[in-house]
Amino acid sequence: MTSLTAELIALFQAEPVADVTPGQDVVPTLTLAARQLHDLGYGELLAEDLRRHHVDALVRLWHAQQLDVDVIDARIDVLRWWAGTVKRRYAVHNNPALHGMPVHAQPNPRPRGGWLQSVQDPYARASIALVMSFGLQRMECVQIVPAQADLGSHVLILASWSSTCRNRRIPVASVAQRQCLDYAKLVAGQGSLIREPLRYRGQLMELRAQTRHTALPSISYLRRNYALERYQQLTGRRWSAARSHPHARPGAAAQALDLHAQLTIEQEMGLAIGLDEFLAGRPRTNKRPLPASRRARVAANAAAGLTPDKDTS
Repeated sequence: MTSLTAELIALFQAEPVADVTPGQDVVPTLTLAARQLHDLGYGELLAEDLRRHHVDALVRLWHAQQLDVDVIDARIDVLRWWAGTVKRRYAVHNNPALHGMPVHAQPNPRPRGGWLQSVQDPYARASIALVMSFGLQRMECVQIVPAQADLGSHVLILASWSSTCRNRRIPVASVAQRQCLDYAKLVAGQGSLIREPLRYRGQLMELRAQTRHTALPSISYLRRNYALERYQQLTGRRWSAARSHPHARPGAAAQALDLHAQLTIEQEMGLAIGLDEFLAGRPRTNKRPLPASRRARVAANAAAGLTPDKDTS
């Protein structure tokens, strides 16, 4: 038993986790984390010295081991308790998306049930459901005309509804997405999701008030979660920090699939920055992203087994 393991066990016995039986799951997780940190080169670490890079190193390792999402999520909760106990709360991200973890809430926009029941305004409820199911921007989820946007297999986002000022299409690929879109059409009729007599700014304030005074995540949080789910749908694997881990580096075909998925999501969501920057919560800058044509050429070279040095285009 390492000194960190003994220190963490003593810490848990002094301040046990609420609603958890002493020694159940928490102590084994703390013991495992201490041993893995020691193996990762942090052998002299004390409990009060926990920092974000220690947590990131553990999460990268767990993702590289292809552990189940629920297992990693439970371990992060234990690390969050550890960080809070030693007054290092910033060491663990409050946003699970930054650890490659999807939100587990499932949309059910119908008024008779679901986690959106706490939203009283049906227009705001429909807008939030569209953000969750299609990753719409805040401006789009209010100004959209669902009856006009519904193309059957796709949702059409007009330039006049979006801050990107470009038309784009988002596929309707699941039953939950179809239910959200049908509910939005039922609420809005032939108009937009702006309740009379409000105008755009008034409805936007109502939407913000609804998300602020309920237990719902923010719009930005829901959009990141949509991007994570869409990435897994396109590639068959989770987005995580382990994508760049030296022991989990994908082959050429996987790299091409990864880049194609990123380009697809960026186009569908109208992102002005790269998907990795978007999921990391980085603000938009004046730096232009790599052009889509160049990124597509890199993907083609990766699929053909060419290295960047061999790309003569």
